[in-house]
Amino acid sequence: MFRLLRRIQAAKSISITELAEIVGLDRSTLGRNLRVLEKQSLVEMGTGEDARARQVSLTRAGQEKLREAVPLWRKAQQEFSQIIGADTLAVLDRVIDQTGEEEQAMGGKA
Repeated sequence: MFRLLRRIQAAKSISITELAEIVGLDRSTLGRNLRVLEKQSLVEMGTGEDARARQVSLTRAGQEKLREAVPLWRKAQQEFSQIIGADTLAVLDRVIDQTGEEEQAMGGKA
């Protein structure tokens, strides 16, 4: 969920289709995740210029939650890096990148 919030924050307002492509999820899976965030009042859904395209953006509560979470996420990343080492972390990053590229090549499904 953190990753979704960060992507939405970066885009300000983004269509569900575009967000699904960025995060590598199919629309139905993304929709389920967005409904959870919407129930928590962290995101809001609306229509874009094309009334058929649903747009998603962060609420004030979502922005505040991210402000609280980012320092904690960075600390966890630093601790994880210290445990596994920079070389292993670099390998994991490459594997994650390759997995994302493979999923996009397969139409977003692994």
